Amino acid sequence: MRFFPTSPVSSKPPAWFYAATWAREASARLWMLLAGTFPLFLGGVTDSARIWFAALASFSLLLWASAQLIRFRAFSFRPALGWLVAGLLLIGWTAALNPSFIFLGPNQGFLPLSHWSWLPSSVDAITSQTAMIRWTLMLGLLCMTADLCSNARRRFQMRIALLSGGLILLLIALGQRLTESTSILGSGVGAEQPFFGTFIYPGSAGAYFNAMLPAYCLLLYDRQIQRWIGFVGVLLTGVALFWNTSRISSVVGLLETLVLTAVLMRSSEGPLEGVRPHQTSPAGARSQKRTWAIGLLSLAFLSVAVFQVHPLLEKWRMLPRQWTLSNPRVEAARVSLKITRDAGFWGFGPGTFQAVFPQYTAGASKSIAGVWKHAHCDYLEFWIEWGCVGGLFWLCLLLGGVFEALSLKVPLAMAPLSRSRSDFREKACGVAALSALGLHAIADFPLQNPSVLLVAFFWLGCAWSGHKSKKSQVQKALKQEIPTQAQMTLSAAKESERLPQRTQASAVGGEHEITTLPDAPGCICNAAASHACSKSNTAQTTGFSVPSLRPVSKSV
Repeated sequence: MRFFPTSPVSSKPPAWFYAATWAREASARLWMLLAGTFPLFLGGVTDSARIWFAALASFSLLLWASAQLIRFRAFSFRPALGWLVAGLLLIGWTAALNPSFIFLGPNQGFLPLSHWSWLPSSVDAITSQTAMIRWTLMLGLLCMTADLCSNARRRFQMRIALLSGGLILLLIALGQRLTESTSILGSGVGAEQPFFGTFIYPGSAGAYFNAMLPAYCLLLYDRQIQRWIGFVGVLLTGVALFWNTSRISSVVGLLETLVLTAVLMRSSEGPLEGVRPHQTSPAGARSQKRTWAIGLLSLAFLSVAVFQVHPLLEKWRMLPRQWTLSNPRVEAARVSLKITRDAGFWGFGPGTFQAVFPQYTAGASKSIAGVWKHAHCDYLEFWIEWGCVGGLFWLCLLLGGVFEALSLKVPLAMAPLSRSRSDFREKACGVAALSALGLHAIADFPLQNPSVLLVAFFWLGCAWSGHKSKKSQVQKALKQEIPTQAQMTLSAAKESERLPQRTQASAVGGEHEITTLPDAPGCICNAAASHACSKSNTAQTTGFSVPSLRPVSKSV
């Protein structure tokens, strides 16, 4: 059925249809350009990175919204995603446009303003407004990604764009360790910090590589490109995670690798001839186990080889002495928990943690004195800035995507199509990536880095998109394709009742003409054998058999 109006003379779509298609495709291309190049701007935290992100994201969202309006096309994602995004934007912009203070600086303090106290408000007007511009673009890209990922081909192209940028970062990071570079790409940036790749903070780099690891695992099952690219990507990512000086990223990466290995080895290459849909081909199973065994052994060997790198070895040796109750991160967590008591329902406003945190460190340890840009726990920071209501919205956004992805675990064992198995792998990798970021966010701030957040929103978009099959739809398709024994018996009984009527109606003047049944053309059979005669060259009738496939008449 055509979804565009056509003239009675020509069935060619109108010009506006091509314009909408071009705008939608252009928005996807701009997203791919942003995903592949954005991390190269020092992890996306510089001023040039913000300008680059704002320009590409704005044009991409404008083209996507134009295509939606021109074609009057419904969004291809779950309605719950739209409500969650709308709620977050409403809370954030209300707080930004209803400020209670203007933060003048660490020494000057706060300047009070008149505001509606019963509405969400911000203690730093300028910072919250700037933060909401970034969050609006990010949440808009999340909705656009979820809509575009409903198409399998475009979802594959977007994943390849992410992998291209990730592979460049991998080569840069490993090259820095091999050459013992003292700055990022020789620019002098990061000379006094433990940078990794193009990220100034190694924890953000580790979170980025953890989020990219499942995407490389998917290449091992992809038939469109060579699988050795996925194998090399998994291998280099594993080495980079262990070579990184961030301990939490190494631990999370190890857990993620074990989970991915256990889950993906259970998935087969799809139904083969002579193999039931829910079974794995023996040859395919052996090939997969061999591939994963070689990969894990190689990863273990290279990890042991690079473990003797001095910075990483010193990090692990210092762990027992650092993780005590007097550790600055533990002290910062205590202060953050104290701040959450005053955050209330609406919080202090988006992006205000840096202004609020020093106001609560008066009686704390001197180790946390000064300005902290982020709390080393994303959950506490979201709670402080967005309050109980906004934090609950963010939690539903993350956990809802995970639950949407987990709902595809049932069709793996029952779906007769290899497409369902491919969807299962994509959803399993999405769950692994989001779970890794969720674990990392307990002791770090990966979701505050825009490059990591862009990858996280890609996996969230895949989870919230409307391309997956529901359990009821799969069961309905199975009932239609594979009839049960009771259905076959009932069908045979109905055909046996119709057979005498057909025989009497076809008798013409002393000649008894035996006709074929509609469900077995060219074959003379009775109703009881109507489901078993599709491949037989002989047929049985009431009293005689004819070894021919053509209609036959016989005198009575």
